Amino acid sequence: AAMVTDIIKGIDPRDMTSIETEDLTPKLNEDVKGKKLFYIKELCNIEYYENPTEELKETISKFHETLEKAKELGIEVYEESVDEKLLKALQPTYMVISCAEATSNLSMYTGIIYGPRGEGDKITSMVKDYRTKGFSPLIKRRFVIGSYVLQKENQERYFLNACRVRRLIVDKINDLFKTYDGMILPASGGIAPKFSDDSEKLSDRYLILENHLAIGNFGEFPSITLPFTMVNDMPVGINLTGRVCEDDVVLNMANYIEKVTGLKDIYSKVGEE
Repeated sequence: AAMVTDIIKGIDPRDMTSIETEDLTPKLNEDVKGKKLFYIKELCNIEYYENPTEELKETISKFHETLEKAKELGIEVYEESVDEKLLKALQPTYMVISCAEATSNLSMYTGIIYGPRGEGDKITSMVKDYRTKGFSPLIKRRFVIGSYVLQKENQERYFLNACRVRRLIVDKINDLFKTYDGMILPASGGIAPKFSDDSEKLSDRYLILENHLAIGNFGEFPSITLPFTMVNDMPVGINLTGRVCEDDVVLNMANYIEKVTGLKDIYSKVGEE
């Protein structure tokens, strides 16, 4: 990730959002002793879950084992609390904003200017044909939600309120980043679902732990997910998120944590077998 970023990063004179940063690769092996990480107890302690699955129990247990290994590296790890109302707001906030953005950003794909030409004798029927055949049920569902929350009579209640909640979440994380170099959390509550179990659905289950990766999107924080353990003979990920523009710090810590998990060795054995 560091090497690829070093190649593609830099200023684009036609892109006002691009920035220049120092190379990341040389900093991968810097000493991590004294770096500070926090985890959110409401997400990472099993007592906060009612009727947890065996997968979740094992994932949480191995997560805490990995934290102990991180401490052996000299990384300081602390427990922090975040208002559960904010944590429960992550998924609906993400859905409202992302669906609104999908509706807005993909509105150009009508089959007239962009996209394959639809069938029909009128522009409206051609657009309808293309957008009916050209998008999956999942995307069309997002369009419906996005169009609804952007309607004039609904904007204040849904879209603008979601933007306000996003700001509360980002402010909370930025406040924690005044003390810590990064946040560490399990990437999910268990192994990845099979395609047949989760196909074309917005969400198959509601678990707060499954939604915290949206925080990186909300605050433009550098974030990386690494495989860190095996549950039911399948890999499960751990996530590191850091301050804006501190990709080097996040990748540096991720590099060391990846080494102590030993998962690379497991992958090598699987490959040999």
